[in-house]
Amino acid sequence: MRIFKSLALIALTTLASANYKSVNSVQAKVQTEHKNACILNNGKTIIAGPGPTAQLEGLFDAGDSIAYTLTAPDTAPKRKSYFKLKVHDNVSGKFVFFPKIDITESGTYGPFLVPEDFVSSVVDLQVASFRTADKWTVVFNCVPATPPLPDVDLDAQTSAIAPLIINSQTSNMSKAVSQNVTDRLNGAAPTQQVTENGFLLQYGNGGAENNASAEAVNNLADADTSQTIGSVNYWIKGTGAWFGADNSSFSGRTVDLLVGADKLISPNTIFGVLAGYGKANFSTVVNSNAGSFDAVGYHVGIYGGKKLSDTLMLDGMIAYTRSDYDNKSGAVSGSFDASRITAAANLVGSIKQANYTFMPTISFLYGSENQDAYTDSASVVHASRNIRTGRLSVGPKILFDAMPHNNGTVQPWVAAKWEYDFSNQSVAASTSLPDLSDQSSARVSGGIDFKLQSNAKLSISGDAGGLGSNEYRSYSGSVSLNVPF
Repeated sequence: MRIFKSLALIALTTLASANYKSVNSVQAKVQTEHKNACILNNGKTIIAGPGPTAQLEGLFDAGDSIAYTLTAPDTAPKRKSYFKLKVHDNVSGKFVFFPKIDITESGTYGPFLVPEDFVSSVVDLQVASFRTADKWTVVFNCVPATPPLPDVDLDAQTSAIAPLIINSQTSNMSKAVSQNVTDRLNGAAPTQQVTENGFLLQYGNGGAENNASAEAVNNLADADTSQTIGSVNYWIKGTGAWFGADNSSFSGRTVDLLVGADKLISPNTIFGVLAGYGKANFSTVVNSNAGSFDAVGYHVGIYGGKKLSDTLMLDGMIAYTRSDYDNKSGAVSGSFDASRITAAANLVGSIKQANYTFMPTISFLYGSENQDAYTDSASVVHASRNIRTGRLSVGPKILFDAMPHNNGTVQPWVAAKWEYDFSNQSVAASTSLPDLSDQSSARVSGGIDFKLQSNAKLSISGDAGGLGSNEYRSYSGSVSLNVPF
């Protein structure tokens, strides 16, 4: 009798084994960035048990706490199911098995801690059932060993540095436009206009615009306006600037390349189009976390200028910019796109003195940028936002008379401006990042131009901005070459 009982037990065991379906595995794949990444698994759901089981993308790091919420199949299992957990470090090769847990009903199991000495951990979860129809719903819950970095860090960087980039790029476009308009409406050759920063190459189709006297740039009243109506001028300008703060909370640089073409539609009126490329790269430190804020933008726009009198000139521009931003603080990063409308205007006077020309200037620029919503690498959603920012600048430029030198002339200049930056973005003082919401500062510039008899001109200039604001410093230097064609 005992023999028959033994045979029957063996048969039942064999039958149970036959009904047992192959164990399905869910593996959390390793990512390169550690800490804060396990939050990516929160709320993710898979169906485990008989049949295919989906894979879960993510990372479990040392010290992470993992729990699983299991929901029983629609039909209660007639026999016990179970799940097993294994964690292995794919760097050292070490692994650990957690005890097998029998399951007969819905519930939350865990938490299970990833060992502290595991560097890069892959977790295998096995859910086994004894019925073909038994499919368990498994929801992953993970608490990272290091809490996610506050998303305020990323938002603070956007609020602080985006307005700085917008103002800088708009200012560069406005300066290029103003310089070119002054050239054309002054009747002076491109080589006779001071280049404040960057480089400028122009081409005009002959006539008095390429042969005006050297004195014309010094006095608008004496300018030769006998240019060819309908003549077209092409130009290209590049600018580089460096930014930083005394508290080392950020540093960076911007580079802009602009091209344009304009047409003289009357002796006192000009109209043109422009296009350009801008790039910005900033390094940051926010709440002791190193980060970065980078941008790439493409510009298109129109501009114009009007000579209001012999001693007063007005120019303006409006442009559209499409930008791509990359934002990172600590281990958390995110990317988003933005579209921007900018406008700027300059009112420039000219008062001739005995040995120099006094040129008072009022400049205004404004930008409105719509930034798309995005989700960062820690699964934190950042809402869309509109950034409105601008700058008012007032100050004189003194252009000294050209002096003979070897086979040409030398002409120095200096400039000083009071600037007021404003923005609808404010930044917490604790971040130490620049706050342009309501800031006054000073800017000083200077340079020297060497003009040859061939009308080619070499210009060397320097610029320092943000002085006295305690928020940021900007420096730019340039070697410029102007060649008329």
